[in-house]
Amino acid sequence: MHTRLAALKHTLLADLHKTQLQSKAKQMREQHRQQAEVENLKRQMVFQKEEMEHKIIQLKSARKIQEDKMVREKYRARDALQTEARDAERKGQREGEETLQPTVATAATTAATTAATTAA
Repeated sequence: MHTRLAALKHTLLADLHKTQLQSKAKQMREQHRQQAEVENLKRQMVFQKEEMEHKIIQLKSARKIQEDKMVREKYRARDALQTEARDAERKGQREGEETLQPTVATAATTAATTAATTAA
């Protein structure tokens, strides 16, 4: 009977030890799974941060391109207005010269006529 009790005690201790090992293994697997999940979340956060930084760079670049385009358009419009004003000024000068030429010719004719009349 003593041997049976010792064998039973030994079996119970072995089962307890086995259960403790299984529990410890399960606990370690769960801990490992949680650590892997944390690492995965960290990687996702880093990836999202990099994506956001990339989007910010794209938006800044797009804004800069748009600003540059607006500045170019502003200068194009200014240049067009200046060219138009110069053309109008030149056209006005040409028209003024054209109206002056007949006046000068008429004045010369009048002066010649006056001189001829005076001489006669």
